[in-house]
Amino acid sequence: MLKNVNGEQREVHVLGPGNVFGEIALLSARPRTATVEASSEVTAMVVSREVLQQSVGQGSWLGAIVLALAERFHDVDEQLTALLEQKARGENWRLVPP
Repeated sequence: MLKNVNGEQREVHVLGPGNVFGEIALLSARPRTATVEASSEVTAMVVSREVLQQSVGQGSWLGAIVLALAERFHDVDEQLTALLEQKARGENWRLVPP
């Protein structure tokens, strides 16, 4: 899994069999936060937003919890990216308010 930091792709996580990706963009309808590149052959299952919302129960209490978690994760990811960019520029680290 790669993340763009100051225009440079950095590896931030290695996925393995059974892992999922793209869930935050799928759940929150916000832009994706990383890029995934395969280093070997991959078999993937594509799940649409509509199918996921039907499975989770859009409008249900569970759907609301899942959406809230996705939104919060996205906010934390943006803060982490800002910190990585500060570090890459040699600046002191400071949290950027959401």
